[in-house]
Amino acid sequence: MASPSLDDKLQRAMEHVSTAWLPPHEEVLCKIQSRLASGVYDSAKGKLTEDLKEDFALYMYCLRELTEQVDEAKQEQEAIKRSPSEIFETADIEKFKTILDKSRSQISTHSLDEMSELQALRFRESMLSAATAEALSSSVDVNPETGFSCGLLRQLGLTLISWNYPRVYKRAVETLQENTSLDAGLKRTLGFTPTLLGLGFARKWNLSDDILSAMGEKKTIVSHSSGAFKAVTDSTLSSESAGATLAKICEVGEALARANNPEHYPSALSDWETAKEAIVNSLGPDGIQTIYDKTQERLTFYAARAPEVQGFAEAKDIKERIVDSQYAVRLLEKNHYLKSCPEEFQREIKALYQKFRPNKILKSNIEYLVKTIVPMTGFNTGALFMYEPEARALSPAVKIGEATQKKLRTVRIHSHLAQFDLIASAYSLKSPLREESIGDNGEPYTLYAGAIGTVTPIGVLYLECKPGESEFPGGDPMILFKVLRHCVGDCLNVS
Repeated sequence: MASPSLDDKLQRAMEHVSTAWLPPHEEVLCKIQSRLASGVYDSAKGKLTEDLKEDFALYMYCLRELTEQVDEAKQEQEAIKRSPSEIFETADIEKFKTILDKSRSQISTHSLDEMSELQALRFRESMLSAATAEALSSSVDVNPETGFSCGLLRQLGLTLISWNYPRVYKRAVETLQENTSLDAGLKRTLGFTPTLLGLGFARKWNLSDDILSAMGEKKTIVSHSSGAFKAVTDSTLSSESAGATLAKICEVGEALARANNPEHYPSALSDWETAKEAIVNSLGPDGIQTIYDKTQERLTFYAARAPEVQGFAEAKDIKERIVDSQYAVRLLEKNHYLKSCPEEFQREIKALYQKFRPNKILKSNIEYLVKTIVPMTGFNTGALFMYEPEARALSPAVKIGEATQKKLRTVRIHSHLAQFDLIASAYSLKSPLREESIGDNGEPYTLYAGAIGTVTPIGVLYLECKPGESEFPGGDPMILFKVLRHCVGDCLNVS
């Protein structure tokens, strides 16, 4: 049997994502429904468009419905290619009432209640990209509404994939390399790019040629039947030129969005330099902050559900933030066992790594690790022992949990009894040790010990746990211990 063609894969994907779509924000939906019913938009349709801009899913849902659900009497008129802004402007209020007279679950089978961090960040990237294109539009004689809608449309394929193929999207983001793109990573698994998926809808909705061009539509001007060049009209040239201009301002917005997500984009630093130069040249030194403010305003309703959509770094601080973040990313990549841990634990560790700084040992990071993260794993007692060369011994430096004084003893590593001591033995080995024991109360517990530092050990992490007390179901205690041990080393800047 022949494998499906690109067109077949794309068609199936369009049908799949159309059925599920994107989850609207219920508060935005209810607000718009209320204002439609009370006539707020009757003489101020522009206000309706502004309200729709607070919700990527609703904005795209209305665009889809306005172009796909046309009255038969208007089909010929509606078939004229138009921009999204023209479609919104010419649609009457009654049409919006009909389209939006639905519950959240009727618009999408997804819910924001199930939104992951990556899906929330995708909404944020889309809004920031669109707000940037909107702000830059006037400087290149483009209608700001067209700039905004084109900015969103270029993100449509990625956003639909993030919600309807979440595991594929997550894997592509987490394996992104500096010399590859997210489009290319997703194509390897799905067989089509997000760009083609978004273009598929733009063509289906009969959007204008300049929009299609800006989204990546390639025009062919050679006839395959005769080999002769087709006549290229002024309007075709005009749409291609307008599309190129639209694409440029959208690309600036996308670069700014990537720069504000350095945890996932290795290209963040070069993206920042590109975006900063273009925005400052067009809008002045305050242009970036203006874009941030407008984006945050439109993300207000999302912020309550997803705190990660808030808090853009100030322009003067973003370069340092990117450097720090990518330092943390490189460290995380070396903590190999983390990917085998429960997702909740991964999130906690990743959040801690984002606080690491090059060539700095921050006491607050160590405290957060031992007081907050370690107890979540089920390790309720332990200590961090540091090696003292003069005494040739390991001394307890950080107490973990309710460790007794008996546990917080100095361990001599060169005595004749060292070979029988778990902590002393762990110091001289690359792999951590585990030992089963029975407590004074007769209850079983497990001891773990592992050296800190692979080249020259500087200490030992010692932890205890009781069976079945982990807060992370399915978490293997030894794997969790290995991750924590590596994390302690990174906290202390030890390789």
